Amino acid sequence: MSKIACKYLTSPQDQEDAVQDAMLAVARNIKKLQDPYSNEVRIYVTKVIKCAAVEILRENNRHAHIAPTDDLRDDGQNIAQEVAAENIYDQLIAFINTLPSQYVDPLTFFIVLELSPQEIATALGRSVHTVRTQLRRGQQLIRKKFDEVLKL
Repeated sequence: MSKIACKYLTSPQDQEDAVQDAMLAVARNIKKLQDPYSNEVRIYVTKVIKCAAVEILRENNRHAHIAPTDDLRDDGQNIAQEVAAENIYDQLIAFINTLPSQYVDPLTFFIVLELSPQEIATALGRSVHTVRTQLRRGQQLIRKKFDEVLKL
């Protein structure tokens, strides 16, 4: 797991955090992992560590310092669009993390790692139909939350 984290993160502390987060995610689903040496479990653990590393990268980028104005592009509209898109993405991830637990992993794999429902089903040990249902219901819950925020 640490080798995978090293591919995405340079800081040893961040690598350790990613491995720890991944281990906690695997522990939450330990009952579903029947054969620890199967390809499905290996895929699942790989995806979980990648997801944890991406989450840490995103957090680090969120807290990065703003570049001096000399380095900024002249196109203010593109910068504003990028900032708005990043804020929406951060809100989306925050909303996903507040959903019931059965929706968190499928939506994270689908949105952050851009996995297909078939890959998610294999990684989580669920049927493709179940994953698609969870993705659809989770997306409906997210839309409701975004609508509530936009009304404020």
